[in-house]
This record gives sequence, structure tokens and C-alpha cells, in this order.
Amino acid sequence: MKKKILISALSFHMGDFIWAASALAIIKKTYPEIKITVIIPKSLKDLAIDNPVIDDVIFSLYSSQSFISRLKQISWNLKNIPRIFFSRYDACIILAQSKLTVMLAKICRIPRIVGADLCLSSDKVDVFSKHYTDIIKMFPNQTKLHVSMRFQNIVKSFFGIYNNALPVLPSPDKFAESAKKFIISDEKLNIALCMSGNKNKGNLSLKEWKIEDCAKFIKTLNSKFNARFYFLGVSVDAHKVQEISSLSKECEVHNLCGKTSIGDALCILQKNDLCISVDTGILHLAAASNIPVIALHGPTSPQRTGGMSWKVKSLYHIVDCSCDSDIAKAKKHCLISEKIKCMEAITPDEIMDQAVKILNKLDKK
Repeated sequence: MKKKILISALSFHMGDFIWAASALAIIKKTYPEIKITVIIPKSLKDLAIDNPVIDDVIFSLYSSQSFISRLKQISWNLKNIPRIFFSRYDACIILAQSKLTVMLAKICRIPRIVGADLCLSSDKVDVFSKHYTDIIKMFPNQTKLHVSMRFQNIVKSFFGIYNNALPVLPSPDKFAESAKKFIISDEKLNIALCMSGNKNKGNLSLKEWKIEDCAKFIKTLNSKFNARFYFLGVSVDAHKVQEISSLSKECEVHNLCGKTSIGDALCILQKNDLCISVDTGILHLAAASNIPVIALHGPTSPQRTGGMSWKVKSLYHIVDCSCDSDIAKAKKHCLISEKIKCMEAITPDEIMDQAVKILNKLDKK
């Protein structure tokens, strides 16, 4: 039995890591004696340090073609190659294709290099799979399956196990001290919201809840319940939340965009009664926190990237330009300048109906 495993997740974002955490949980559940080390971006440290299914962490770098980035990468290699070599890992499991991880595994003489035969985001053959000692065959048409199934399939196939598990995260209690300045505890309902997803280079997003629709929802919900609203997200969204706040002056809106760490957000979500979010990291963090979630899926399907919890209600409408439609495939991509019909198809009234059903079940009034 392998005793020390290196898991490569070099370029993961929050959602990717949370899905992968379910695969790590399967390993620990079946073989608790195995020591698991993960390579992840430092931005995800709050989800990895003191995580019960992770024994050690190596922080990776986001690479670019700049000269400074290349120097940092050389420095990172000089530091971590000896560390990985002398750790004597029995296997390196690559959860997403990675040229750097293959190189590290070979230089550090890790005997087993494990990875999928297909790429993460398509059914194309992983060009690095020729270097793997153990090639894991993916399900056909994997773009129709949840991403977590890919990570779990790699682990299950390599270890020959059949257990299942949900994502495991560190206890939010470790972040309670730093997060307490953001959250108010009283008889009001606490509603967490995230209105925008990952940005492109122009700080634009296809996963965005319209400002007017968001403000309308807040005002309507506030008229029915004694609630306050916490907006989570990145700093570039702060001005949009300010606009929402000005459109709903009678409501208690707290703008936390860019002010919290991932650990703070985890602790804040634990103290909320409901989270409403587009398909981004906050959605998956809330789902893993086991609170009720209303997920707004536009360009991404809940079938592939939905929250991993029974408490998630996904709202999703297929329109003529949906990303998996024949029209969208012919265009190759969704133009950011066009009307985002898939998001606008989710109406404030539809979100309100789901929120009322959830909040009416709560004891807090």
C-alpha cells in the first residue's frame, strides 16, 4: 500500500479545490494511515491548513510569461525539488493536466505518476498522459458530468476503492476571531449574497446577477422578513454593491467585497441562514458549509459545476445561446458584449419564491 501521496492541484481555484477535497476525503476515509501532501496556490491556504484530510501543503505559483514570474518559478523549483525528492512519495496524483508536475515527479523520481487520459475542460486527450505510469480512463462525454466525478474517478481507479465522500474543510472556528468583526448576531435573518463570478482581463463576468434585479430581490425579501444582507466577493465588485445599497436604502446591506479572507468567508457563511450566489467559489464554499443555498447558474450547468450539498437549489434555464447549445458551439465562445440571456432568464421573482420556501422553514423569525 502506498504510504505517502503527492496530490497536484497547482492552478486550482476555490471551487476546484472544494470538489477535489471530496476525492481526498475518500482516500482518508478508506486509508487513514496514508499521508497526503497537496500542491495548491497560496490563495487557498485557509482551506488546506488544518484540513483533516490533508497532512502537508506545498504552495504553488500562478505562472505567466513575464521575466519576474520566470525568476520566481526558478526560485520555487530550487526550494521545492529537494523537499519533494527527500520526502520519497510513493505516487504523484495529477488532478488536472500539469507540465510542471510531470517534470517535478520525474526529477524527484516518484515511481508512480497518475493522471487522466482526457483534459479537465474537454474530451481532448491530455498531451501529458504519455508520461503517466498510471493512465486513468475518464467517463465518456465528461463535460456532462460533475467535475468532482473526475477527481473521484482518478482516486477510486488508482486505489481500487468504491467509497464516497463529500468535501471536507477546516473547522470555521479557527477563523472566528478575525471574522467576528464582520458578522452581527441577533434575531435578524442573515442572508449572504455573491453577485459576480470570475472575471476576464477587463474585469467583466458572464456570471453576474444584474444590479437592478439584485436590488429588487433585496427590497422584496426585506419587506417579508427581518433580514440583513452580507455581500461577499472580490474588491472589484464593491462599487456594484454600493449601487445596490443605494437602490435599497431601507435595507441593511453590508458590503464585504474584498475585505475578507477565504477563512473569514467560511466562518461568515456558517453564521448565515441562506446564501444566494452565482456559480463561483462562494457558492461552493457555502455548499460545503452545509447551509441552504440558492445557486444562480447561467453559462455553467449545475450538472457539471453544481454545489455539492443536498441543501443547494439550483436555478438554471437553457436558452438558444446556452454554452452547450449547437449555436454556442458554433460561435466557440459567448461574447461578453452581448446580452447575457442565460443569467437574465433567472428572474427576481423566481429567486424570491425559493428564498421564501427556505426561510419559512427556519425557526428564527
